[in-house]
Amino acid sequence: MNISNLSGNIYVNGVIAAAVEVPASIVAGVLLDSIGRKKTMFGSVTLAGICCLSFILFNVPADCVHPSATCVEKTALRYLAMVGKFGISASFVVIYAYAAELFPTVVRNLGMGISSQAARVGGIIAPLVVLLSQYSPSIPLLCFGVISLMAGALSLMLPETLGKPLYETLEEQQAAQALGYVALVAEETALTDMKRPSVMCSAV
Repeated sequence: MNISNLSGNIYVNGVIAAAVEVPASIVAGVLLDSIGRKKTMFGSVTLAGICCLSFILFNVPADCVHPSATCVEKTALRYLAMVGKFGISASFVVIYAYAAELFPTVVRNLGMGISSQAARVGGIIAPLVVLLSQYSPSIPLLCFGVISLMAGALSLMLPETLGKPLYETLEEQQAAQALGYVALVAEETALTDMKRPSVMCSAV
């Protein structure tokens, strides 16, 4: 979106930014079936957010501000931008597979439609956020970085769907989640009961 401000040739940067999506899609596909949807989503979005916030830490010299000028700082930013593009591209692959598995069958189309609509609204607002750079170059990076980190943190609250059956109805999903909560409480209670004899023995 703001690739013209990176060092080097703008066309080469565009090609690299597009090419990064290929390995990002492959890596995301492999991680989806190995470590799970939730961890892959968290890692990819968090990586993009960290890269955005890291941009703020770089202090580009005054004689290197022009887009055609090159320096070590701008070269580092160029690579950092591609790493962030890798993370956000991977998350784009993950979200479509993950979101489809989170919604029960009866509302899957509706849920995916609303999610896609929300994404389009974000796409409309994003170029407007970039315009805030006329007040401070750090504002767009701060906005995108914080939102990405928040999305990564919130994704940890979602259930893991790898190897799990897809639910048909909302009632079925709610019952399964309630059963999982009951099982978790029972497991914690059992662990607490196992620790009590050792505590009593040590007291004696």
